[in-house]
Amino acid sequence: MGYTTIIDIIGSTIIGGFLLLILFRLNASATENTYNYGSDLNAQQSLTTMSDVINYDFSKIGYVNGKAPDYDSAIKLADSTHFEFYADMNNDGNIDSVSYLLGPTSDLSNTPNPSDRILYRTVYDTNPPEVTKFTGVSVFRLNYYDASSHLLSFPISNLENIARIQILLKTENAEPMNGQYASAFSQETEYVGYNITER
Repeated sequence: MGYTTIIDIIGSTIIGGFLLLILFRLNASATENTYNYGSDLNAQQSLTTMSDVINYDFSKIGYVNGKAPDYDSAIKLADSTHFEFYADMNNDGNIDSVSYLLGPTSDLSNTPNPSDRILYRTVYDTNPPEVTKFTGVSVFRLNYYDASSHLLSFPISNLENIARIQILLKTENAEPMNGQYASAFSQETEYVGYNITER
C-alpha cells in the first residue's frame, strides 16, 4: 500500500464523514419542519373549528322560530370575554340561553403553555346544560359597535345599541417547539342583523 493510497483512504473517510453529517442535519431539519407544520396545522384546525361554531351561533342571536323577540331580550350580557344571548338553537320554538366565557389560565395549568385557556360554550336548553370546552385558546376578545360603527365602551348599559360584534380569536398549542408555541389568529365581524333589526 503506497503513500497515495493512504491519503486516498483518509480523504475518502473525511468526505464520507462530511456527507454523513450533512445527511443527519437534513434529516433533523426535515423532522423539525414536519413537526412545525403539524403544530401549525393543529392550531389552524382548532381555530377554524371554533370560528365556525361561534359564527353559526352568533348568526342566530335573537332567532326564535323565524321571528325575533324584542331586542332587549336577545342579548343578555355583553362583556369583553363573556357574552350571553337568547336564540332558538334547535328550531323547536323554545328560547335557549347561550353563553360564551373565556376561563382563567388556571383551568389548563397542567399544560406547559402558560397562556392557553378554555373557551366555554354553554347552551341552557337541557338539564344539565350542554357545555362545550374549546381548549388552547389564548385570546377571545369581543368588541361591540353601534350602527354608526362607534366602539361601545364597557360596561355596555344599552345592549340594544349593539349592531355588530368584532371577534378576536387566537389559538396556541399546548406543547412548545424550540421554545415557541404554534398559533393561529382570526379577526371576524358578526353583524347583529336580520333577527334583531327585522323584529
